[in-house]
Amino acid sequence: MERALTIQSNGTKRKLLVVDENRRDLQYYSRILELGGFEVQRVASCEEGVACLLRENFDLAVVGQEGPEFVGRPLVAQAAQAAPGVPVLVLTRFVNWDCVLQVMRLGAAGCHLKSLSPSKLAELAIKAIRSRLVKAEVA
Repeated sequence: MERALTIQSNGTKRKLLVVDENRRDLQYYSRILELGGFEVQRVASCEEGVACLLRENFDLAVVGQEGPEFVGRPLVAQAAQAAPGVPVLVLTRFVNWDCVLQVMRLGAAGCHLKSLSPSKLAELAIKAIRSRLVKAEVA
């Protein structure tokens, strides 16, 4: 993993928002990202997630989904307005292709199964942050 991308130019850790209504998953994915070198803010509802995006700056948002109907869809949509440029990764237990297409159209940086490995999650976070940095540099 490219540890350099977990640290900003001012020496502080990159800040990630993790949103998941499943408390066990919330702790698990937050801990993986913390061990990967990130500062993590965790919240257990999409409403709290949107509020966080409105009041704080994040480098990435990771949103969990439990069932086949994605209740986090509004968070993905509102993230684009509340925090333009902040990539959103969606982690899901179920593959619902209509849902995947919808969140990608709303601007999600990716939609992945929750069964991914800890190293893969860290890799996806780095990749999304790298993409954001490149887009900012080009703009």
